[in-house]
Amino acid sequence: MAAGRASNRATKRLVVILTAVGLLAVFGFFAWVFYATGGFAWTGGSTAIVVALIAGAVGVGALTGALMWLAFYSDRKGYDDPPTFDEPDQGG
Repeated sequence: MAAGRASNRATKRLVVILTAVGLLAVFGFFAWVFYATGGFAWTGGSTAIVVALIAGAVGVGALTGALMWLAFYSDRKGYDDPPTFDEPDQGG
């Protein structure tokens, strides 16, 4: 039984490492393409545009993370469960 858990942990660790390496490779490629094409040269040297683009990307990421956190929080606390109504007994 312990060998099964160790194997499961090793598999999870391998998946995490391969995912991280894959993401690093993709972001490295994007960084290289960004550098090779001149980066933000199309903005005409305006730092306001660059700051706006970066702030927008960070803002969208933060909003996405906050909404996902709210969805998981709501699910864990039971706010997503259908309502149940206790009907009083009707004596008769």
